Amino acid sequence: MLIMSLVVLFGCRSSELTRGKAQQIIDADKAFSLIDANQRANYTLSDEEIQNGIKAGYWLRQYRLYAYELVLAPKGKELFSTFALPGVFGGVSRTVITKATTKRRVVEITGITDAPGGATPGTVKEVEFTWGWDDSPFPDELKSFVKGHPTTSGGGTFRLYDDGWRFTWVR
Repeated sequence: MLIMSLVVLFGCRSSELTRGKAQQIIDADKAFSLIDANQRANYTLSDEEIQNGIKAGYWLRQYRLYAYELVLAPKGKELFSTFALPGVFGGVSRTVITKATTKRRVVEITGITDAPGGATPGTVKEVEFTWGWDDSPFPDELKSFVKGHPTTSGGGTFRLYDDGWRFTWVR
């Protein structure tokens, strides 16, 4: 832990912004990882994930007159708050919403370039990246079948200060 802290601290003093350094800075930024205190992840489940979740006891089918809906089983209620409401045309909601506040994490830095504008060259950078929800709070059993969810594109601006690069804006 100490070595990692020293690498981040002293490694960020360089005027070069690498993909690895950008990812470390973004992941450590609270404004990125946790936008608000009520932030919850939602996962839209495939047919296979629905079946696996039923078998593992996270949710179950509750049959109605003409169809069924997915509801959380007691084991699922430990991790999830609810299934989202079905769409306008009805049907089964496949989207489950986490119970606990969920953080975002960078999956990959996809590009770094000098930012346009009148800044001194090399002191302001635009960084493009993909992000996903941090699934570390989930048990391994659940992670083994709720996987492969799409990532979201993001980006932000970095500025070079006397003490190193800072992540100053996220979109």
